[in-house]
Amino acid sequence: MKKIISMIIAFLVITSYGSYAKTLEFTMNNENLYIDDFKTIENKQLETAPYTENDRTIVPVRVITENFLAEVLWDETTNKVTISKNDKNVVFTLGSNIAYVNGEEKTLDVTVREINGRTMVPLRFLAETFGYHVYYNEMLDKLYITDLSPAFSINGKKVSIDYIKTIADTYGLSMDSKENVENLINYAKETVLLSGLYVEKDGITITDELEDAKKDLTENSNEYYKYSILVPQFEFIENYIGTTCYVASVIKDFPAISDKETDNFYNENYVTAKHILISTIDTETGLPLSDTEKAKAKKTADDLYKKIKNGYNFDKLMNEYSVDPGIKSYPDGYTFTKGEMVYEFENTAFELEIGKFSSVVETPYGYHIIKREKLSPITEEITNEIEKNYTLDLYHEHYTKLFENAEITDYLTTEEITSLFK
Repeated sequence: MKKIISMIIAFLVITSYGSYAKTLEFTMNNENLYIDDFKTIENKQLETAPYTENDRTIVPVRVITENFLAEVLWDETTNKVTISKNDKNVVFTLGSNIAYVNGEEKTLDVTVREINGRTMVPLRFLAETFGYHVYYNEMLDKLYITDLSPAFSINGKKVSIDYIKTIADTYGLSMDSKENVENLINYAKETVLLSGLYVEKDGITITDELEDAKKDLTENSNEYYKYSILVPQFEFIENYIGTTCYVASVIKDFPAISDKETDNFYNENYVTAKHILISTIDTETGLPLSDTEKAKAKKTADDLYKKIKNGYNFDKLMNEYSVDPGIKSYPDGYTFTKGEMVYEFENTAFELEIGKFSSVVETPYGYHIIKREKLSPITEEITNEIEKNYTLDLYHEHYTKLFENAEITDYLTTEEITSLFK
């Protein structure tokens, strides 16, 4: 299992989001707090560990306000805590489940309490009131609050920039290219959307592979938790396996392609062709021939073309002159569909009529004279390939419809995300 350690620690991140960009990582019923200011990761011990009440995460209010530079006023007479930042003003009262946001009354799901001298408040309410973003990882029972904008949301689930970075790290892809980032964003959207759906499919569950991945990361990387800022890599693994489960569950319900459909597809999309290759590549060095040697190769090809036009046997000349080693394995020619050969060769073969041959065609490999043959009988390998592509086409239609119906909000443009990692 490849160890994945991903962090967003870059000067451009800091300058893009301001000097106070931070992420706080809380673990339920644990006094450890990790603070990432995108320069360093600091571990602090809380006097009171976060806990859950009525499905709400409760944390010490001061740790939030101190790290996000909000002003806190405590009125001992009224037992009120007032938190102010920018144009927001929030008031909590000990022993009450009523809060006031800019004077407007809000009913909380929990009562504000004091534990070990610390005022405990619902994290998500406080964070989102001040415009911060909250992520929760159920596997680790961790919750993250950050002033970084999410990259996007899909069907209401916000996804952090770090999740996209994790995918890039996993596959060794650079994020300094707009095209790469765009592909990564699209892949992230797909995994998040589908992994969110697979749990609703009957009989589809997280596999043992996920548990093995979790165990591997926790046992063999003691530093891992320190680096699991924002949405941790476990969620990427979970999404990946969840997506695989979902795809498998959907594909098994697709109708199978019939034998007649397979034969029709084969006849319409495949060709069989032979060729004579006069190479323009040095067989010893693998480098292109000199201009002089290339001109000689071209003359040889032209002479062979004239002979074939004058009635010489194509197969005899092919066996005598062609340097393609594949002739021994495919004496009756290659059978292929579009996208499997170099463009010039493929395009010419498809344009020829059966039994006809081409003039000299140049490709990066050399000069070819191509002859289209009657289509070879379909093989089991090609049958399996057609069935696979048929299923993939059905699945493409399936998830295209899912995306058309999904509610997707892009918070940052591709250009903005790309600029963070240059």
